[in-house]
Amino acid sequence: MLESFGQNPEDLDTFYVIENFESDDRSLRMRSKASLFVLHHLGWPWKLACALRILPTPILDWGYDLIARNRYRIFGRDDVCIMPRPEYEDRFLDV
Repeated sequence: MLESFGQNPEDLDTFYVIENFESDDRSLRMRSKASLFVLHHLGWPWKLACALRILPTPILDWGYDLIARNRYRIFGRDDVCIMPRPEYEDRFLDV
């Protein structure tokens, strides 16, 4: 799917969300726009972060990159990968 948006599927160094991935009206969101999309769909209080959409994308992406570089210091790190519970597996694409 990333190839259809001109992205290299082997180069997964950022965060992508493909909105409406099952329809012909799909769109690709990257970095800060993908993050704000997810926060919006998480509901309150996370939805409040969507007010940041008024900022230009380069500023939002700068903030995204800053958090991404320091995410382990900010949020900590787990020793194992968290796997989705069975009831949420249909929300993920199989490779």
